Amino acid sequence: MKNRFLLSLALFAFFCLVAISCKENKNEEPAPGKTAKAAYEKKWDIQSSTQRIASSVDSTSIASIEFNKNTYIIILTDNTIITGTFTENNAELILTHYGTIIISQLSNTNFSFAVTRNNHTVSFTSSPAPLMTSTHREPTFYKTWKFVNHTSDWAEIDSAYSRIDELYVTFSAYGTYLVQTKYKNGYNNNANSSATTDGTYYYDVNTWKWSDDTHSVFCYGEWDRTNNVVCDNSNQVGVIFIDDETIQFKTEGIRQDTTYRVIYDAILQH
Repeated sequence: MKNRFLLSLALFAFFCLVAISCKENKNEEPAPGKTAKAAYEKKWDIQSSTQRIASSVDSTSIASIEFNKNTYIIILTDNTIITGTFTENNAELILTHYGTIIISQLSNTNFSFAVTRNNHTVSFTSSPAPLMTSTHREPTFYKTWKFVNHTSDWAEIDSAYSRIDELYVTFSAYGTYLVQTKYKNGYNNNANSSATTDGTYYYDVNTWKWSDDTHSVFCYGEWDRTNNVVCDNSNQVGVIFIDDETIQFKTEGIRQDTTYRVIYDAILQH
């Protein structure tokens, strides 16, 4: 799987940040029929549910649900990750490839909702998940970045990157990151990818964590839709802050007895 990441490095250009922070100062529920997106756009840890979701796809309970831009990220209690895009219709969130969420209560501290999936409806209550520990740089880092250039000595990466038209990555302060890729002419040669698509962009998620207290290198998880990150020499990425709106990501290592080095230039996406 680690080789798979290297192959998908340029296809997804892996990383990125998500500023999933709720900026609501009021602890009030939105008016009926209207949902403030900023209020639920964060990660929620499930506190309780009326029953398990009964389906052939996920027969275990939801441990958490995160909303990142127009993408949802569900982590099950067995650490399986489910993701896709969603649309909002008043107090309903329609999750592609999954089901429908009906919001019953929403505030800065509580998110109660029901999930209807495969003719089963389950009610959940949840509270905001804790944020990762941060330094003064992280508020800048937890945003969306657009990849604008790369430098490498690896022909395979160069070839894959040349097929990408647009690439955005969003790092979350909750330890997840979202990759949004638009290919030239709709081309995507990664047929086995777990990414979902809205017809224009491909979306994929992974998990990450800082490798140490310097917060200058992060480790990413396997591209197998599991919530599991273990730092070793093959899954680390250096982060170089050029300024508040420019970042470089650097990865290097050995593959097939050949040393490689790749640097990605990214700018803040407003």
